[in-house]
Amino acid sequence: MLNDLFDIDNRLDYLTENGDMLLRLKKLVPWEKFRSDLEVIYNHERKSNV
Repeated sequence: MLNDLFDIDNRLDYLTENGDMLLRLKKLVPWEKFRSDLEVIYNHERKSNV
C-alpha cells in the first residue's frame, strides 16, 4: 500500500529505472493503429451512472 505523498513517484521512478514492461510495450506496439477499434468499444452509452 502506498502511504506517503511521494510513494507513487518513487514507485514510477523505480519501475522506469528497472525496465518497466509497459514502457517497452509502448515502444513496440503501434497503438495508434488500434485507436479506432478501441474507440468503438469504449464509446457507447452507459446503462448506469456508475
